[in-house]
Amino acid sequence: PSKTELANAKTYITGSFPLSLDSNSKIARLLVMVRMRGLGIDYIDRRNSFIEAVTLDDVKRVARTLFDPENLVFIVVGSPDGVSSSGPTKAPNTGPENVTTNQPASEG
Repeated sequence: PSKTELANAKTYITGSFPLSLDSNSKIARLLVMVRMRGLGIDYIDRRNSFIEAVTLDDVKRVARTLFDPENLVFIVVGSPDGVSSSGPTKAPNTGPENVTTNQPASEG
């Protein structure tokens, strides 16, 4: 990701959080989760600072542990510009459920 993408993600995560607390039950669930995980009574006040502290290097480090570029599978639907079809392909180390074809999906 770029610095801009990280900044946008942080803005979204911190900005949407209060909007997710739009009912008493959602607030109660959050407070129970905070208590059960032992996050501290001031967690809600500190939450955004944890998110803002995440660096681009942190994101890249975690992504390297979660995503193996040798085993990524891409699914293309339709015929987007710039994507060529080279016939049916099979991703390495995968089962038949990951076989892709250039045939349109059948209706019905």
